[in-house]
Amino acid sequence: MTDELFDTPEKIAKGISDLQSGIGTSFWELMCKILDGNIQVAKDQLENGIGDSPETPESINRVRDRLKLLREIRNTPEDMIKKLSTGEEEHPNPDPFDSVPEQTEVKVDKVV
Repeated sequence: MTDELFDTPEKIAKGISDLQSGIGTSFWELMCKILDGNIQVAKDQLENGIGDSPETPESINRVRDRLKLLREIRNTPEDMIKKLSTGEEEHPNPDPFDSVPEQTEVKVDKVV
């Protein structure tokens, strides 16, 4: 989806501008306060226990996943601005040999 949103320099510039202008709004300040509160609740649950029910590895992992997601949401505008400003690809090339320089041919004489 980001390929369609930011596929031209004009769209990238507009996206950066829109994100920057949105960060300073009272809406985003309120959202950050709400997200920060939820982040603190998740941290407290990990440090002090989730509640009255017995903790399981699954319940702890759910809280960890929630904490990670809340942090990602909280940082999305800044992270997107950084990615768009540096031209960083959203999906890096998974081929480890794609960037290996070509080797020059080595001739081997036939040994008899």
